[in-house]
Amino acid sequence: MMHNIAVIGSDINGVITTVSQFANCGARVTLYLGDTEGWDCDVVGFTTNSKHLSARHAYGKTRNAIRRCQGRHIYTQEDSSLKGNLPANIQAAIDELNPRKILICLSSPEKRRHVQGGVVHIEGVPADQTALYNDPLSPVKEAHIPTLLYKNIGIKSKVLGFDIIDKGPETILRHIMDSSERTIVLDALEPQHFRNIAEAIQLGGDECFACIANNLCGELPFSHGYSRENVKAIEPLENNKPVLVVIGSYDPIAGMQLRKASEENGLPVISLKTTGLLSLKRRESRIREYCDEVIALFKTGNNCAITSNSSKFIPQLKYKMAYLLAEIAAEVLQHCDLGALLNSGSDTNYAVCDILQVKKIEILGSIRTNTSTTISRLHMGNGKLLYIGSRGGAIGGPDEISKTLQILRPL
Repeated sequence: MMHNIAVIGSDINGVITTVSQFANCGARVTLYLGDTEGWDCDVVGFTTNSKHLSARHAYGKTRNAIRRCQGRHIYTQEDSSLKGNLPANIQAAIDELNPRKILICLSSPEKRRHVQGGVVHIEGVPADQTALYNDPLSPVKEAHIPTLLYKNIGIKSKVLGFDIIDKGPETILRHIMDSSERTIVLDALEPQHFRNIAEAIQLGGDECFACIANNLCGELPFSHGYSRENVKAIEPLENNKPVLVVIGSYDPIAGMQLRKASEENGLPVISLKTTGLLSLKRRESRIREYCDEVIALFKTGNNCAITSNSSKFIPQLKYKMAYLLAEIAAEVLQHCDLGALLNSGSDTNYAVCDILQVKKIEILGSIRTNTSTTISRLHMGNGKLLYIGSRGGAIGGPDEISKTLQILRPL
């Protein structure tokens, strides 16, 4: 079945990354942020924007999204580090769809994360033994997925290890269906693991509901009938207008990529500071100052970047900083004729879409077939369209921002 697919996720970039794999294969793909009536596409995406919410609120948002997608083959996209509300999302799927089996595959080697023995590892270390244990916003206190689920929603799980996954989709499905447990956690690390798991999910049909992360996403189109021969990265856009780069991620990889783009390609960078943001009057003044600086740079015809990456991380200001960046971007768009935005960081990307009153995002494809950096077209509340590049903060090599700019504005 090549059509009627839906992907629901707790953060916007994760959903975009997932559905973009179908766009790379030629599918018509749209992520909806507003009304979904009259959708006309092969693959739909929804973000509940619930990773930072309580389990109760996340459950409600996920169940509502699943209800809206009834009639399609539904997946939930989950955080591969176990941040967020995996147990609540699974409970929502059970209560709304009542599937025979729940399948969980959260490995994402692209992000240096994999699941072995049902335990989420980050760079080879169990997630609850990393800095995520004390994460101020979404701490990971349990890395063993079966234990996490049992503690939170009272569901027992079975783990299928590499020895089963290596044997192919039919063997995987047989072990899934023969298990007395409803929830199955799938270990994965190698590319063939993801191919086998994707095919097993498809063979399971409506009896299986899958919770997935990035690397499995790359195999889903082929298990749904799309051809590997048709996969292609997006071509450079026909755009000679400036691009505003908005980097909200605090990840050091994003900072390194931004510095490289600045040092080697002359990208001007304006760094935002966190001081004074709790004062509304000071905040408005700051926005005006930053906007004036960005607008002046755009008058030279160059691209420009604004970022909070180098500022001090203050947990209680994380979402306020995302919206500060978004307000600056929206104000600049009112005064400058821009060709595109390039957003890094899921909170920032969602805030930009919220401020611009984006109703839907038309996913065009990835800049390379093996990357999470995606090019899309925003359908804004004012009726206008705008190209946007979306990327996770911890994704890609040193040239990721530079290469994305070459797609958004070929020189």
